[in-house]
Amino acid sequence: MRASAAVCLALLAGCGSVDAPEEHWYRIEVPRPAPRAARQGGVLRVAGLELAPSLAGDRLQVAEGAVALRPFLLHHWAGPLDQMLTQGLVLGLARAELFAEVKGPAAPGGEDYVLSGHVLDCHAVRGPDGLAARITLRLQLKDGAASHQPRVLCEAELTRTVAAEVAAPEPLVRALGRGFHELVEEWLVRSDEVLGAARAMAPKPR
Repeated sequence: MRASAAVCLALLAGCGSVDAPEEHWYRIEVPRPAPRAARQGGVLRVAGLELAPSLAGDRLQVAEGAVALRPFLLHHWAGPLDQMLTQGLVLGLARAELFAEVKGPAAPGGEDYVLSGHVLDCHAVRGPDGLAARITLRLQLKDGAASHQPRVLCEAELTRTVAAEVAAPEPLVRALGRGFHELVEEWLVRSDEVLGAARAMAPKPR
């Protein structure tokens, strides 16, 4: 009986020493575009980015084919993904200095332009060459002047698929950050062209 009790105690002690699986948390890197040589001016408000429903959870995901999504167990976003991407867009556009000021959704005061959009992809994808990171944003820029009905100045769906150095969650998150940076750079070029053309066509003050 004593021998059986000793065996039970040893088994219990062994069970207690098993380490729990470690969870991992990630944030997406904020874009750092180079400052523009010339400003368009005006105040831009980033109204926010809306997530596709399939991205609403906090786990990193990998797309396997056109419809299947598989979560990475124990690997999570450090905060709501839509808020992290919105903040990254605000800071990235502010760093570019294309506008006189860039505001977030809740900042007080008025604005000359409003940028909103949807996050369609922000996950890993499995392809013939292994895993890569894909981010897709559909962005819309509107005239934010309160004196008239807002006009859509520019609308585009931008996507990047970036190879990761290693097929693991942390390198994939870094690759998503690089793709996010490239999308912001492309959007800045488009915005500069659209706003420059609109300013050139505006009637000159007499």
